[in-house]
Amino acid sequence: MTWTAILYNGDTYRRQIFHGPIDSKDALKEAQEKFGHFWPPAVNVIALVPGDHPVYMTDQQTLSPKERREL
Repeated sequence: MTWTAILYNGDTYRRQIFHGPIDSKDALKEAQEKFGHFWPPAVNVIALVPGDHPVYMTDQQTLSPKERREL
């Protein structure tokens, strides 16, 4: 199954597409093993979405859709 993992290193967000197990708990564990690491800069898997999706961030100050950007 295809998954979109959203990663955060304390400064920036990014997305990573990967193929993993159908079960979401197993897929999260696999994503953490593949992409998460704990030495500086630490990278954490903060979300896992089924499928291959674009991910957008919106400026928290304005919350304007015009200010959103793709990861």
